[in-house]
Amino acid sequence: MRLLEGRALGEVGEKAPAVAALIEAEATLAGFGAQRWRDEAVRELRRLGHRVRRAGGDADGALTDREQEIAELVAAGRTNREVAEQLVLSPKTIEAHLRNIYAKLGVRSRVELARMVVGSPRSRDEA
Repeated sequence: MRLLEGRALGEVGEKAPAVAALIEAEATLAGFGAQRWRDEAVRELRRLGHRVRRAGGDADGALTDREQEIAELVAAGRTNREVAEQLVLSPKTIEAHLRNIYAKLGVRSRVELARMVVGSPRSRDEA
């Protein structure tokens, strides 16, 4: 029902309440496994200009071992070039990994990434 409410609110120009209803609908539908209806809520959110994370291959947002390694090096203050040299990869490969890391963790900057990595259970286990 929140999906229909969000769609109706969006149609009459009530963007903020529409987005709120659609975000709730998307989360609820994803929890039920109703992928078709979740996709509909996502389409409506995007139509209203709201960014929505993809429900990609790794549903829990967990990083691969390589992504975790790169995230930790970046969080430690290394540049993409330094990370690439240390891991014997190209800077473009590091950029691609960082795009995936940002998407999985829902962050938009190196500072946000550093905060996430420092606070993660995995980094505390290794300390």
